[in-house]
Amino acid sequence: MAKQVVDLQCVNGGPILMVQIENEYGSYGNDKNYLEALRTAWLKNGIKVPFYTADGPTAYMLEARHIKGTAIGLDSGGSDADFAQASKSDPDVPAFSSETYPGWLTHWGEKWQRPDTVDLKREVEYL
Repeated sequence: MAKQVVDLQCVNGGPILMVQIENEYGSYGNDKNYLEALRTAWLKNGIKVPFYTADGPTAYMLEARHIKGTAIGLDSGGSDADFAQASKSDPDVPAFSSETYPGWLTHWGEKWQRPDTVDLKREVEYL
């Protein structure tokens, strides 16, 4: 996959600013060796932009996913408390809201999901 994106990095004039190592890994795993192996594989294959992971803004999720030197993507990062938790996890890296949900998925056969937009409005105004 790196061969497909290496030329698209911003350091090569492309639009890719960062590469996500793993998505919401802290929700189900806590293996730092696995995360480091992923980062090492990206580096060996020419990825030079900064790395990040994305997890919910809870202490256990952030601890499970964090490896030194990766930015902290918050799912969703919609409050001061979320960013404070990220800073506790690692004050030396930037944190940002990596996901904001304007809707929700509908599984096959389910009634169409129509979440209330009040929370979305509050989050967008906060951000």
